[in-house]
Amino acid sequence: MRWQDLPSYIALADVTVVPRPECPGSSGEVVELHMLAGKPIVSFAGGAKGVRHLHDAFIVPNHDYEALGRGIVTILQDRTLAAELGVNARTTVLADFDWRQICGKIEHIYDQLLGAPSVASPSAQ
Repeated sequence: MRWQDLPSYIALADVTVVPRPECPGSSGEVVELHMLAGKPIVSFAGGAKGVRHLHDAFIVPNHDYEALGRGIVTILQDRTLAAELGVNARTTVLADFDWRQICGKIEHIYDQLLGAPSVASPSAQ
């Protein structure tokens, strides 16, 4: 599979899975791509940074592969939950992971540290 083909595969998916039990730093662009597509995500806790269990992802303990499988089956069987997680994931990524939002929040922090009046948008505060 080529990286540029990933959006097409995600579009076809009923559920997306993050099988990374340990993920130093951020969860990465792949998780954000799943979220932006509005797809329900099942993930180990280590790969689920920035999301909450049963709000915008189905999160299971690290290395509990049986729980990961149960999460996948749950999402496939409960289409209402799947749709809710997908909508919330998209909302979360647009509100919290969009670079315009992130930069505005960082700018606001710098303004506070420097004692300057903030010109950041109200959503960044």
